[in-house]
Amino acid sequence: MNKEEFLIKQTRDVIEIFEKYGNITPIFSILYDDGSTDSFATDLGSDLLKGAFSFFMRSVCKDPRVIASIFKTTGWISSQADKENKRPSECADREETVMAIYNTRDHHHKMLLYKKTKNSKLKLETSINDFGGRFGDPFYNGGLTKEEKAKAIEDFQEYARETLCYAFEKFDMMTHMIFFLEDTPEQVCILRITEEEWNNKYRLSEIIQTKCYDVETLAFLMAYPMENEMVDIIQVAEDLQMIYHYRMDHSNRKLEFENSETYNGEYSDYLKSDIKIIGTKDPFGGPSNIQTFFKI
Repeated sequence: MNKEEFLIKQTRDVIEIFEKYGNITPIFSILYDDGSTDSFATDLGSDLLKGAFSFFMRSVCKDPRVIASIFKTTGWISSQADKENKRPSECADREETVMAIYNTRDHHHKMLLYKKTKNSKLKLETSINDFGGRFGDPFYNGGLTKEEKAKAIEDFQEYARETLCYAFEKFDMMTHMIFFLEDTPEQVCILRITEEEWNNKYRLSEIIQTKCYDVETLAFLMAYPMENEMVDIIQVAEDLQMIYHYRMDHSNRKLEFENSETYNGEYSDYLKSDIKIIGTKDPFGGPSNIQTFFKI
């Protein structure tokens, strides 16, 4: 089977499956360079699971033998998404659609959008070649080279730690903060974690992992005060995990650096591909939330 035959078969399956069952199970199908195919079905019941499956798709497409892929699922479209900087599912004008997202290793892209007709059949609404989103292109691994990523991560951890030191000098206090480094024009996303979120370790884990499943996320840094007037700052990237210990000097309103060491704690695996493919089990002993991919 070649790429053209693969696309024709997969899009024909979308219509046949919907007309037979009235819905589409999210299915990711791939074409190998020898003409063989493979497919994986999943459940996308939460943002965390969507992120996990998106990462799984990109991990599969790292195999050089995979030359094309298609992802079939229900979804949302909105004309206001870009203007409001929201996902289509969050917009008031959202419309439900069935989509087939096709990509190849040599950069051919196509998104086919179908709408349900009155007699419960699918009608092709539009076909576009320029699109994004977490399921957009599993062959895409970010815009930075490996060397540029390493430099960006080094600059990021210095910037974040300097920002925290400045904030303590300014306000003489420290709160729970998370900095995410992204391969985007904005580069850094900062989240302030409330006391309630911090104490709910399962929810905190979900917040971090959801962000880490985005292809743009390169590293994150967490800062939190300790009971002994210390501040711990954890830096996590795919190849390097460190923890920095600072002492709060309230008399001078300074964070005094004490020491640093390699970090190997509950957050250290969040950007490692082998862990993220396995699943999303709560590392704090809360309810298990393991993602299962069904090979079909």
